[in-house]
Amino acid sequence: MFGTLNKPVEIWPLFSAENSFQGAALLNSTLMDTTESAYLNDYDNDANNLKFGVGLGGFQYFAFGLETRGEKEKSTTVTGIKLPTTNDLNQVVQVTLSSVGNLSIKTNVVNGLTSNDITNNHSNNVILTSTISKINRTLETRNGLIYTGALNFLGNDKVTISSDTGYFSLIDVKITGGTKYDQWLVDNFNISDLTNILKKSDVWGEDADPDFDGWKNLHENAFGLNPNTRNLYSIVNCADFNQASTTGGNSTVNPPICQEIIRNSVTGKSNLCLTFIRQKSDDSIEYIPEISTDLKSWNSDGIEEILVEAITNNNEFELATYMVMNSVDTSKEQFVRLKVSSEAAD
Repeated sequence: MFGTLNKPVEIWPLFSAENSFQGAALLNSTLMDTTESAYLNDYDNDANNLKFGVGLGGFQYFAFGLETRGEKEKSTTVTGIKLPTTNDLNQVVQVTLSSVGNLSIKTNVVNGLTSNDITNNHSNNVILTSTISKINRTLETRNGLIYTGALNFLGNDKVTISSDTGYFSLIDVKITGGTKYDQWLVDNFNISDLTNILKKSDVWGEDADPDFDGWKNLHENAFGLNPNTRNLYSIVNCADFNQASTTGGNSTVNPPICQEIIRNSVTGKSNLCLTFIRQKSDDSIEYIPEISTDLKSWNSDGIEEILVEAITNNNEFELATYMVMNSVDTSKEQFVRLKVSSEAAD
């Protein structure tokens, strides 16, 4: 339909109840050039395939399909927004931009919007009241509209633009770049809580314990537990640790850690071992077995990983067993613990 294309083309899918609006929008858009003229020619010569005449009551035209990609909680420029110029450019209109994320409008563009033209700037619901010319001038300028993903937000958001003259548009925003812990938060908590910094200490922070079971979110995530379901168990002897029923990922059957003393039938000596569930592919979580003789000074000297086992029906977690290589001295007390830390930033 476009003939021979020799350079990238950015297209706005447009539907209109009146053909003149579609043609004018294409011709006046700064995104369009001679390549799109081929489309207009085909449009004018086609009575059926291109001229749908879709009627959207109250709308001059409907534009969609633009996409912006950004990283978690980082600022991203949103481009491709332009009010139709079929009306008087000096006509004063009111335009509302809304999203889950934060929207910031530039206020120092020459012949563009000023702070007096903007209500609720740097929020998720910004109102512009000015002429079509000034609004377009600002939105078409580099960094004219900046989108910042809401706190802890991952996934798909939309910047919705509407005006009192009937203009309506959607910009899809794909927010990526979070850690596995961020994704775990999204999977387990409401976005209304995650975007509220006041809920960090009680709900979604790594040190929070929203289900009051004594397991922090850091540990719930590390061991595949459910932060919204109380897990009332502690370290047990591995004789009671049934791997077959421990599938990881919100297991309610067994605790995620067990300890045991393994006796070497050849040497007759015994060694203290610790077995625990761990995530297979999250490098931000560190599992550190430690030993002590007085519960004050802890270290990992002489502790080695001796076995890694798959977990039934779960590809995200595995069972790891560590052994204290020095034999158990029955004349001394010896303690073992598992320290879990994370490099993921809240």
